[in-house]
Amino acid sequence: MRNWGKIVQLLGWVIIIGFFAWAPHSGFMTTTYFFLMIKFICLCLSFNLIAGYVGYISFGHVAFYGIGGYVTAIIASKTSLINHPYFCILLGGLGSAIAGYLLGLVLLRLKGAYFAIATLALNEALKVIMFNLPESFSGGTFGIPLPKIRDAMSAYYLMLGFTVLSLIAIILIVKSRFGVTLKAIREDEEGAMAMGINAPKYKIWAFTISTFIIGMAGAIDLRFIGYIYPEAAFYIETNVEVIAMTMLGGLGTIFGPVIGAVTLYIIEDIVWAKWPFSHLIVLGGVLVLLVMFMRRGILGFIEAMLPSLRGKIK
Repeated sequence: MRNWGKIVQLLGWVIIIGFFAWAPHSGFMTTTYFFLMIKFICLCLSFNLIAGYVGYISFGHVAFYGIGGYVTAIIASKTSLINHPYFCILLGGLGSAIAGYLLGLVLLRLKGAYFAIATLALNEALKVIMFNLPESFSGGTFGIPLPKIRDAMSAYYLMLGFTVLSLIAIILIVKSRFGVTLKAIREDEEGAMAMGINAPKYKIWAFTISTFIIGMAGAIDLRFIGYIYPEAAFYIETNVEVIAMTMLGGLGTIFGPVIGAVTLYIIEDIVWAKWPFSHLIVLGGVLVLLVMFMRRGILGFIEAMLPSLRGKIK
């Protein structure tokens, strides 16, 4: 029976991935619609790794999305590597990971609200820096247009492929000794350290992996739109959306971020179509309702309603 269950799950995911692969050609919605949905899934997976499994809620995680995009844009615009866009994208992700590692050495010394405020300040500081750097280097207020690197369809499938790989990687991490250690740190960091766990090392590596994922998403997004500027790259509202989506699906679960991202994105799009800018009210309302009634999100609610699933939802 267990094997049949695994086969059904695998078949389900093959159907879902197949749907997203076919979606741009379906005529059901635009390519941009599905690209943004997949992008938010990727961002939520990244956020959930550090917030859900380590317990560090980042209010400025989008900073590393911007770093990934800007590293790619600057390299592509200033070197001959613009002829190798996929290599530029990889360098963007690596640049974000390196920044995550170095900044994590400082940021992860903080906890709770202090960590959240520090990451928020980091994002706003990077936005101001990019606005004020020489236009010849970063484009300043006007940003960096890269029409040569733009290819929406290849970017769509690259984002889809990278998101699937990220999900698989997170599943492997969560089920590994590394993942168990992260959960121990989340539950009681001081207790974990008393048992001999090198908590700072594990937190740093989790943060680095998380920033690599979100940095790659920022770099791939640049290939989709062919343009980057500070306000969009370090848009704090994106971070609020990611937090709401992850909490809605289920913080600290493998598939919660996927469910939350798809659900809230569809709701936001419907609200935006009928009442522009009112989607912010939806975000606020979702966060309030989650805190009051569904602290474990959709998956936690399902687990509570179906006792047979308790302990089985990861």
